[in-house]
Amino acid sequence: MDEALNPAPSEGTESLLQRLIDPALKEEHLHQAINAGEGDRRNCTPDDPQNAPGSRDYFMRMRTLRQVLRKELGWRRYDLNGLPLVINPDKTRAIGVVQGDSATGNPQRHPKTRKPVGEIKQLLVAQNLEQPQTVLFEVPGAPAAETKLSDEQLAHLQTWFLLTYRSSRKDTVTVRSELSRAIDVDGEGRANLWKPRIYLATLSFEGVIPHIEGTDDGPDEFEVEVGDL
Repeated sequence: MDEALNPAPSEGTESLLQRLIDPALKEEHLHQAINAGEGDRRNCTPDDPQNAPGSRDYFMRMRTLRQVLRKELGWRRYDLNGLPLVINPDKTRAIGVVQGDSATGNPQRHPKTRKPVGEIKQLLVAQNLEQPQTVLFEVPGAPAAETKLSDEQLAHLQTWFLLTYRSSRKDTVTVRSELSRAIDVDGEGRANLWKPRIYLATLSFEGVIPHIEGTDDGPDEFEVEVGDL
């Protein structure tokens, strides 16, 4: 793994974001996505499906992350076989969103993704560890894509995830988060080891009524065709 990605013990959040991801990336850019997701979650009603709050949160987080980074930093939308990402102008860094467990944001423990990750995410995790095993095939003409990657660029893409954990207690909702690179997947298919990890400030919101407390973080991933080298 690239030693330049190892953060110094005293390095702050903004410095890490700008050194490891993008020279102009700020914590507030990521917080805008989390705030937007939480806000859209609260538009649900009792007539919505039970997983609607979490799904709306997930969709809005991804939409806002793309909108903010496209407008502020010149990043581009990119879909990899149905996995939504946003990619920097140099095509070396990608960011997606995923929900973690209670260890999210805790430097003493490595979080796991709340659900098993799909095949595409597992392949991206392997690339994060600089052990690319396969060639990934893009969906032709994906409508959300703004950029194209060659097979070589795709094989060297480093993928980071805005990892969040949401909890509710009494009249307060708390969201802990980090921007981190997964480098391993456990036997259950959950990403469970992350390096580097960039911890973000915890966000707090007013509590909500039970019918919008859903925890689903979006639809299941699609099965895709993957070829060998």
